[in-house]
Parts: sequence; structure tokens; C-alpha cells
Amino acid sequence: MTLQTAFTLPVQDAQQSFRRLLKAMSEPGVIVALHH
Repeated sequence: MTLQTAFTLPVQDAQQSFRRLLKAMSEPGVIVALHH
């Protein structure tokens, strides 16, 4: 069994996801898409 990585570029993708999550939480009603 192997683990698959969640991000292609782990550091950059994690930072982008975290920023989008913070934006969504700080501005209720704003729809934010997360990169797949």
C-alpha cells in the first residue's frame, strides 16, 4: 500500500489552500473554490 500525495507542489498548494480557507472563513457568504 502506498500513500498518494494530496498536492502536486506540497508547499505552494498548501499555502494557497490555507489562504482560500482563511478568506472563506473571514468573509461569510463568499464562495471560494479549492484547487483539486
